Amino acid sequence: MVSSSRDSFIANPTAAIQTLYAEHGDTDFEQRVLDHFLDLFPSAEERSLIPPLTPRSTPGTLASFRCMVQDTGYGNEVYLSALPSGKTLMFGGPLGAGAEDESDFGGQDDYSRLRERGLFYAVEIPGESEWVKEALDSHPSDLADRASSLSLSESSSPAPRFSSGPSRKAPLAASGLGAIIKTYDPALTTALRPTATYNFTGVLVPSSLPTPLEDPTGADDELFVPRAENADVACVHVLHAEEVPESVVRWEKTDETDADAEKVAEEIVRWIAEYALGEDEEAARWVLLALVARIHSRRSSLPLGQLPISLSLPSAPSPESRPTLPTLLALLHPLTATLTLSIPTLNTSALFPSSSGEDLTSGFLQLARGTLLVLDEAGMGEGTLGDTGVWNVQALQSVLEAQKLAYRFPFSSFEFETDLGVVVLTRGGKPLLPGTTHIPVHPIQPTKSLYAPLPPSALPSQQTLSRWRAHLARARTTPLEIPDDVSAHIQQTFVDMRREAGAGGVTQEDLGRWVAVGRLVGLVRGRREMRVLEWEEGRRMENVRVERMERERVEKVTGA
Repeated sequence: MVSSSRDSFIANPTAAIQTLYAEHGDTDFEQRVLDHFLDLFPSAEERSLIPPLTPRSTPGTLASFRCMVQDTGYGNEVYLSALPSGKTLMFGGPLGAGAEDESDFGGQDDYSRLRERGLFYAVEIPGESEWVKEALDSHPSDLADRASSLSLSESSSPAPRFSSGPSRKAPLAASGLGAIIKTYDPALTTALRPTATYNFTGVLVPSSLPTPLEDPTGADDELFVPRAENADVACVHVLHAEEVPESVVRWEKTDETDADAEKVAEEIVRWIAEYALGEDEEAARWVLLALVARIHSRRSSLPLGQLPISLSLPSAPSPESRPTLPTLLALLHPLTATLTLSIPTLNTSALFPSSSGEDLTSGFLQLARGTLLVLDEAGMGEGTLGDTGVWNVQALQSVLEAQKLAYRFPFSSFEFETDLGVVVLTRGGKPLLPGTTHIPVHPIQPTKSLYAPLPPSALPSQQTLSRWRAHLARARTTPLEIPDDVSAHIQQTFVDMRREAGAGGVTQEDLGRWVAVGRLVGLVRGRREMRVLEWEEGRRMENVRVERMERERVEKVTGA
């Protein structure tokens, strides 16, 4: 009986909502509908029966949308909640209510039927790896057949019913589908922020993007009304919302020993080194740390935990050659975004979100927390930066150094905190962008191995990839403590080094970086507490890095 009710609710939720309205009226109706949904779908497994939103989804059915909130600037929407005929217009119903229904209203002003709901715009999570989509958008085996029987598959609707949304609101060129999100829970409406990632489940209807219209009475600066542009945009009237966890990789807590964790970490290092860094395992160790770095706290607004790195690669075989490393990173990390920097790109495409007064135009850097950002400086050369180019460089520097991104508005700007891992790729020297830990790459194999397409033989088995991804997910999400005795050892080492190096030789910034590296070494080794061993390994890596930088400087001066 419950199963049949679920199937009916998925296929025609508006009918069930109309029935509830006829039985109970509009008193606390929004909460009644939200509770009814949870009665039918109380667990994540049961909610997985609900098909994901696609351009071919059927209007009037139930759909889930895993997405990133892109625009929160529309404010609340005032709408007519019901008609005298006894139909409710809440939660997108009745679908297609038009002129005849509005004439049924009788033309009388009845403000008691006006309600407010939240109005947002969201896009598919930018940079989500294909293997994540395949894992999260698949239904459990015992529910898949029933889901397909509801005629919601692409094969039953060959023509797309919804547009992907305006390209100006997509952070990446391939950001995929966008949708209007309408919320009825005041707590959820208040909680939503730009770049937050959610899985919204609700009634799917076609709609159009709102646009501001000047209020002729002067009572309001802006009234948002629908416009004809993109009238086939998907709209989800939210019945249930749950945040997408920091790590979308599903993994179970196991009794993995330190030795097991170190073995997996070494496997990942060797794979990255062999197929993307010319067998330079030292550079690969830094890449491994960048894969698991996350902000764990902020002190005086400075982010602690992230480790932006830059890798100087040998010159490419040809101008068209692209590094292999981003391909490997996308196979390991759930969220990656790669941008090739050039003077024309910086001057013509805003990397930061901006608003001209209507709605928020996205930028490449408007990414979900936890995304790994790969910046390739291969296209940078001589040239002049215009205003947009200067603003773009400022935005990149702010993300690298402070993990903040300014959203620009006509007469002001507002900073939002970010948490983006950063890997910068340069050619034969330090990066143009400051704020990274720089590692010269010393390949053993020929240069072409750093730029060659990844051969099929280089792909590990799915079992191995799953084990690697789970290991990285644990490291990204596991807290790590620094015991008092280790902290005392670090402080004493720092004091001794400052005494030996003299004034200005060793700085607090150096200490912060060394501690961050030691923490990350501990995490990739599966530790919950940092040991002196991890601190010493981080110092060893730092010494090798400094030696390489000095060799790179000497070679540049001598022309060797």
